[in-house]
Amino acid sequence: MRPAWAALGIILLMVSIFVVVGASLGYQKTEVNWDKDPTPVEALNSFNITRFLNQSDFFKLEIYPSLDWSHYVEPPGVYAVPFKASFVNITDPSGAQTEFECDFLMLSSDANKALVFYNVTGTGPNETIQAHGIGDVRFEIPYGSTRPGIVAQALSSGNYTGTVTWIEGGGSPCNSMKLTQGFIVTSKADYNNLYPVGLGVFAVSAVLLVYGFRKPKNTVPKRKVNSR
Repeated sequence: MRPAWAALGIILLMVSIFVVVGASLGYQKTEVNWDKDPTPVEALNSFNITRFLNQSDFFKLEIYPSLDWSHYVEPPGVYAVPFKASFVNITDPSGAQTEFECDFLMLSSDANKALVFYNVTGTGPNETIQAHGIGDVRFEIPYGSTRPGIVAQALSSGNYTGTVTWIEGGGSPCNSMKLTQGFIVTSKADYNNLYPVGLGVFAVSAVLLVYGFRKPKNTVPKRKVNSR
């Protein structure tokens, strides 16, 4: 018996069992889904958009710039590519406003490509977002098929309005603005990708257990031959 190898095999066997059990359990995942809104509101060639929302509704404000926003952009510095800043207000039903500074990046050298909504900061101290009438404010970054936008939750029922109030260097009204209601979706996520890991660790542990518990071969010492 080889105690050290046998002990390592037992440890890896336990690890493989935990990995496989964990992969089978999964977990509950809750997220806001934007594809379930049957009637998203869209405003074309406009600086503002309004939609009625109920208290606790999640919503996302998407902004798609006009092509001439590509003019008078700031040179690379804050970002690695040219960008353009603008100010955007979200007004709640009582008239309270939350102001954002929104950055749009030039990700293509083609002048016929529109700038991309890339980042949001607040206009409060240290660029903090001082929310009024809305909660859970964040920016949804663009990745894959996800559209970038300002995400927030309505704190009361009524009309909410998103307004582009100022564009650095000027520009035409937005090509389009979109207000989408989000729906809370709970689903079960799994760790199926851990199964191969667990099986691999199990295979290694089996080899170590066989090697560790196998009885070493007895070796017969050679007889010494006396030479005269």
